[in-house]
Parts: sequence; structure tokens; C-alpha cells
Amino acid sequence: LSMSSRLRPWTMGVALGYDRRSYKARGVTGIPGLDGATDETFYAYLSAARPIDDRTAFTGSMYATWFDAALGSDAVSAGASAALSHDFRPRLTGTAAVAFNAIDLEGFDPQSFASALLGLRYSF
Repeated sequence: LSMSSRLRPWTMGVALGYDRRSYKARGVTGIPGLDGATDETFYAYLSAARPIDDRTAFTGSMYATWFDAALGSDAVSAGASAALSHDFRPRLTGTAAVAFNAIDLEGFDPQSFASALLGLRYSF
């Protein structure tokens, strides 16, 4: 399920999802308990973007996911990102972005990480 809308000056988007997988593996695999097992995933996503001026724009997004594994090791993950782009010349664009992500996988220590990007693109 997804939807987007333009709420001047913002463009917003939201998505919700569900996925279910049932395994049919009778006599095919050596993994005990796989036949008839079911995985489920739930997720949500939100995005927003807006121009700041004629040549500069902001975008941001957030997500969260929950995975219920058929054979153990359930996981929860979430993250967010933001970016600023600027058109220096008609074909020259600069971008600065940051992101943060985290995951908690059953049986393992929770992990989190951040990233940053500075970029310059010339389009031919």
C-alpha cells in the first residue's frame, strides 16, 4: 500500500507493506522444519521533499521493518536519511547527504551505522 501527494511546497510519500512466505519443501531439502514454515515481514516508509529555492532542494526519508523468521533469528531494522542538492550550473549538481541505520537481529548484538556523502555530478 503506497500513496504520495503534493502539499505545496512539499511532496510527501508513505508506504506500508506486508509479505508472507510459506515454504513447501517436503523431501526436497535437508533443513528440518522448513516444510510448512512461514516467514512474515512488515514494513513502513515515509518520505518528504521540497524545493528551497529555484536551484536547491531537500529530501528526507525514514523506514522501519520487522521480520518474523520461520526458523528463528527475527529482526527489526530502522533508518533515516536526509539530502540537500544544489544545481551550480545547468548540468552541474552537488549533493550532500547523511543517513543512519540500525538493526537488531535475534541472537546477535544490535548494530547501528551512519554514513555521509558529498558528491558532484556533471551530466553530458
